[in-house]
Amino acid sequence: MHAPDALMNVPGQANQVELLAGALCLDFVNTVEPRVRSHPGEPSRNYLTCYQDLVAWSLHVGALSEAVARQLLTEAEHHPESGWTVLDQAVQLREVIYRIFLAIARNQEVSARDLDALSAVSAQAMHYARLRASGNTFALTWIEQPTNLLRPLWPITHSAVELLLRGEKQRIKECASGGEGCGWLFYDTSKNCNRRWCSMRGCGSQAKERRRGKRKRSSPHLAV
Repeated sequence: MHAPDALMNVPGQANQVELLAGALCLDFVNTVEPRVRSHPGEPSRNYLTCYQDLVAWSLHVGALSEAVARQLLTEAEHHPESGWTVLDQAVQLREVIYRIFLAIARNQEVSARDLDALSAVSAQAMHYARLRASGNTFALTWIEQPTNLLRPLWPITHSAVELLLRGEKQRIKECASGGEGCGWLFYDTSKNCNRRWCSMRGCGSQAKERRRGKRKRSSPHLAV
């Protein structure tokens, strides 16, 4: 399997990316598809091509309200250079989160540099976070900053920190079992922790078809 060294931008489709990861931060990582390629030279699709895509994806996953999304888009329209700067930060954050959780999925050491980078973004985000009572429980909410273009990154960063602190390491997995998956990351919530694919109807069914084809090709032909 080959890691993606070529990205093909796919604008305007961020709100159509499948949400299969079971954690907001991992769904964010999966805005590159596939993460791992079956064939050399095959480009991976990048769904975050502009600030508008970042807002569209955030709406798609429910991390922004429509009202805040409209305000952010208006702000980005008035300050396009700032929008591109934030997009660059978002992509950098995406790759930091990817490297951290990929290392966990592969039982490798997590880079201290990547953890420091995530910590720095988290510290900035928490400046805008407040604890609020919600019925009999408590929830972290965000001070709405309709002119702060970094707003979409706050819940993503918080999700990554929460998964590191409270998630079970063995449930963080990579859809690349046996060299047949796409490399997307996901949090396995199955009872026996035996999920292998980002989805059975996608990579899982394709792998089954490939194995079925190999068995047919290797079966001896009966003499007539």
